[in-house]
Amino acid sequence: MRDGTVHICDIAPFGVYPPRGGGHSRIHHLNLQATRKGHTVFLFSQGIRRFELTIPLKSWTTGINERYTEYRYVNMLSLAAALFTGSAGAPPLLAGDVLDIVHPSVLTRAVHQSDVVKVEHPWQMEYLKSIAGDLPVVIVEANVECDLLQQTLNKKVPYSQWLYETAVKKERSALAMADAVMVTSFRDKETLIRKFKVKGAVHIVPNGVDTSLICPASESEKEKEKDKLGFSNKTVVLFTGSSHPPNREAVRHIVRMAHDLPETLFVVAGRVGDSLTSTRNVLVTGYVEDMTSFLRAADIAVNPVTSGSGTNVKMLEYMAAGLPVVSTPTGVRGLDVESGVHAMVQNLEEFPSSLDVILKDEDLRETLSRNGRTLVEEKYNWKKISEKELDILQRLL
Repeated sequence: MRDGTVHICDIAPFGVYPPRGGGHSRIHHLNLQATRKGHTVFLFSQGIRRFELTIPLKSWTTGINERYTEYRYVNMLSLAAALFTGSAGAPPLLAGDVLDIVHPSVLTRAVHQSDVVKVEHPWQMEYLKSIAGDLPVVIVEANVECDLLQQTLNKKVPYSQWLYETAVKKERSALAMADAVMVTSFRDKETLIRKFKVKGAVHIVPNGVDTSLICPASESEKEKEKDKLGFSNKTVVLFTGSSHPPNREAVRHIVRMAHDLPETLFVVAGRVGDSLTSTRNVLVTGYVEDMTSFLRAADIAVNPVTSGSGTNVKMLEYMAAGLPVVSTPTGVRGLDVESGVHAMVQNLEEFPSSLDVILKDEDLRETLSRNGRTLVEEKYNWKKISEKELDILQRLL
């Protein structure tokens, strides 16, 4: 650390900028906030995402601001490894093995020029520890990875069991090696300590939302957004998401729900709808460049997820936008959300009746909207969360 500036090297097994999902958003916004406080971030990420397939297969650098750079490392071995694991519904858990074979000099140089190293997910941890020397290395467990993998792994793939056993081994090893562990919720902290017997410090650094960017819309603003999107004179119920398997499962619940509320327009925004077709009252948008318009046009948001790990960034975005939300207990896991105060937390079979109640009760809508917004402002805005993360990093130096 020089002149109070912390030089952070952050490592991710996938591309981050521009953020297209909750995991990307977390990494990007915490790094962005760190640079706004005068620190520097070099983000080393691996591979390409589907929307980048038209880009030449070579590494590239993105300058996000003068203190924050993402270096995307791309080679055929990384792509083959990601395809191998991804075809079974697994994360890029061989990303670290690729680094161990190719030893990219740009990463070694970046690590040696940093004060502290963050590793996003367990998969690259062993390699980073091998080159970091005496530098503190922190692992960020955005999910309990093995619990999530149990839910998403395609058991029909012949090598699925090997992938799961490999993931468990890597997660256990990464947690044992780390100088500190960051998780998104107390629930995940307890699970990791119980499952992996973690003995070191485990810090809760929650997911968040940019409360200056996502704000409640007035009624007139909402109507303008509806006109722009073609939703005039419609009651709009919104679900947003990436193509993450728990989101795809949630959309199936939404389609069934829509049958019970034929006069309501359900909008499924984001890549979760890429392979789906719109029906009479379910509109699927596919990829959306800017979700803000949909958040401002919606009357209510739903979060009918029944699987997953970590915490849902979409819940925080809904509440930041001042939307009344109906969610499953899984959808609010790890968040300080109280049913009837910040959102309606219900089982799936109760969603249609809960939506109907909210639509008819203006006082309830206003209460949920106001309380949800207050909650994210006080506990889940990136600026405050970044201060907590930076305090943890600085204490390691």
